[in-house]
Amino acid sequence: MKKVILTEDQIKRMMDKLIVNEQVSPNSNNKKQTKNLVFYLLGYDIVESGGRYYAVDGQNNETELPFRDEIQGTIVGRGKNAVLRLDDLIADAETIGSNMRRSDGWNSNLAPLQTSGKDGWMAFMVRDGKKVSGNDYVSVGPYPQLAAFSVKGGLRTENYPTNPANYVKQKEGTIIKFRSTMTRDFIIELSPCMDGYSTYSNPKPQTPQPKETPIVLTFEKGLNDAFNFDQITLNDDGNKNLQDLINYAKQNYQGVSANVPVICSSSIDGDPNQKLKNGMTRSDYNMDLSKRRSDAIANMLTTQIGIETLKFSPQGIGETDKFDPGKKWPEVTDKLQTAGNRKLIIQLPKLQKTIQQK
Repeated sequence: MKKVILTEDQIKRMMDKLIVNEQVSPNSNNKKQTKNLVFYLLGYDIVESGGRYYAVDGQNNETELPFRDEIQGTIVGRGKNAVLRLDDLIADAETIGSNMRRSDGWNSNLAPLQTSGKDGWMAFMVRDGKKVSGNDYVSVGPYPQLAAFSVKGGLRTENYPTNPANYVKQKEGTIIKFRSTMTRDFIIELSPCMDGYSTYSNPKPQTPQPKETPIVLTFEKGLNDAFNFDQITLNDDGNKNLQDLINYAKQNYQGVSANVPVICSSSIDGDPNQKLKNGMTRSDYNMDLSKRRSDAIANMLTTQIGIETLKFSPQGIGETDKFDPGKKWPEVTDKLQTAGNRKLIIQLPKLQKTIQQK
């Protein structure tokens, strides 16, 4: 029989894996238990499956997290009209980061001074890194991190020391990656704020399962073309549908504590790089319009529903075809066909009610 000698660290990793596999039930219907639960960060469980990591919220919604070295965007437009658009995976990581930043566990004292003036927040996985242990830095495996980020640095070669080979020509379609590529005008910057902790060494207390059978109720109101043209006010159909949602919330969400996203997209029926009379590009104007619309609806919901424990969080997302992929200008010029991407979405949380088992 061949003798195998293991180090103390190898034995610990094997024991950790055995413990996790024992705790995870492959027959469970709970999404969090179908994958290995490995980290926790600001209101999100981080699970692993096949070498990829997913953030799971309180309603069991899963969002894949990129690794830090996968963070990238693509230059859209040319010259002064060029913008850096984040890839879908990275844009989702921005949404999760923004939610984490608003969670109850956020500690503003942990945010470095470099976070001021940044574009937003992003959650991602650090593939391999180093952490302080005593007086030394030790190598660690993958772990989740929340960071403030910026996608435009306005940098110039003469005042930013770097290898000129790392610069790429600024042209449409160019991919800008964190720490590996930049142009004279675009760079992705990250300022770390908070790391997740391992549920191996800091397990969360297990909540006992109820003896009753759960009934899950969910409600999401998605309204197409709910607004008057180029305004933040709702049209007649939008008003009627919103009142239906308000009445539903008053009847079913008394005493419920939750963060409710109010997501508003905007028109994608024209050239996003076109200059408007106010000097803005169409894309920038539509982003501003969708933010103002989501702010207005969030304020309306807060006032009319009157449930203090429901926090309505406006999220203007500007131009997108994520709701109806491929339906955007110039491929589609019929505004009736692109209407599916002009949406107001209000995501009320899932409710659980129980009945006694027979």
